[in-house]
Amino acid sequence: MKSSSAPAKRRLLLALPQSLYDLSSGAAVSTRLLVYQLAAAGWAVHALCTSATESGQLGLPPEGARWPAVCRTALPAGKAGWPPRWLIDDDGLQVELWELPAGTRQQWAEQVGDAFDARILQLLQELAPQVYLSYGAEQRDHRLAQAARAAGSRVVLALHNLAYLQRPLPVHDALLMPSDWLAARYRGVSAQPFGTLLPPMWPADTAVSRHDPVFFTFFNPEAAKGAELVLRLAAALPELPFLIVGGRAGPAAVAAQARAIGLDAAALTNVTLSPGGVPVRELLALTRAVLVPSLVEEAAGRVAAEALANGIPALVSDSGALPEIAQPGSQVLALRRAANGLARVDAQAVEDWAAVLRCWGTEAGWQAAAEHAQASAGRWDAAAQTARANAWFSGLL
Repeated sequence: MKSSSAPAKRRLLLALPQSLYDLSSGAAVSTRLLVYQLAAAGWAVHALCTSATESGQLGLPPEGARWPAVCRTALPAGKAGWPPRWLIDDDGLQVELWELPAGTRQQWAEQVGDAFDARILQLLQELAPQVYLSYGAEQRDHRLAQAARAAGSRVVLALHNLAYLQRPLPVHDALLMPSDWLAARYRGVSAQPFGTLLPPMWPADTAVSRHDPVFFTFFNPEAAKGAELVLRLAAALPELPFLIVGGRAGPAAVAAQARAIGLDAAALTNVTLSPGGVPVRELLALTRAVLVPSLVEEAAGRVAAEALANGIPALVSDSGALPEIAQPGSQVLALRRAANGLARVDAQAVEDWAAVLRCWGTEAGWQAAAEHAQASAGRWDAAAQTARANAWFSGLL
């Protein structure tokens, strides 16, 4: 009688100096949810990251109701120069997280760069991953990609913005993009295969269980994201409630931007400020519509996708990949451009956006928009996305 055994799991190593639990970073969130999907599809995924975040908040997920799948275990002291480390078991994903001081952003490399890179090299030898997944184009990223190739791994670079157009890419076997728009911008940059996987969803993170449609919600109030337009809308529509969610920019930045356009943020009593770090499902549970008035070219538009996955309307600008992500299911409003081609906020933009919000502020208007969004929610089904992600990564082997 022949003995049978389960097929060996495909192995993937994800290495990022940024925390996978950086909720202010769409790239970090999308990468984490992508590897959730791969783990669910049968991949053995090991992730290595630090607690550094774009906002400076400590990127260490707490155990408890907000992160019900997270189980944290302190790892034994490592080599000299290593910080405290945690092993996080999270919904089938194994994460080794290096805890750095709160407030750490880009300066992580000054603190543990060499030790962190040495740990990646060690894991490449110990785990023998078939796929090495990362992003970045610093000198260290080039060295690590070459080492992964030498160890027999397929190197996948996940690109989430246009910055890499100005820099040589590390050696790679495939490029992964969150939109066809971004993939088109990178055509000709690499002779290796391109893949497009739309921003991934994961019910435990992104699914709203109970919905109370109250706020017009705006995430990450930076000038480039359209904060001026949202503040002008709040001033023009005092009868409508707005929720501004901090990210890389927080309350001080909101107040400064309001002053710059002649508004007093404290006088906008219809605006509620939320700190960063709140799970998106909790914010969307109170959201009537998501506003994404970006002035810069967006590589995807994760918050619009998260809204649509829950049947919540989104109103977006025509910058970058936003129309691709938001349609069908949402409304796109074009912004006028300055002579240099950059989108700008003017009186007409305020009038156009305010007209839609007034409509969506009524029960009939919002219901029609919500039905339109709900009809497109299947595009963001996590099970279907998992199958597509598994097929694409398996095709690299």
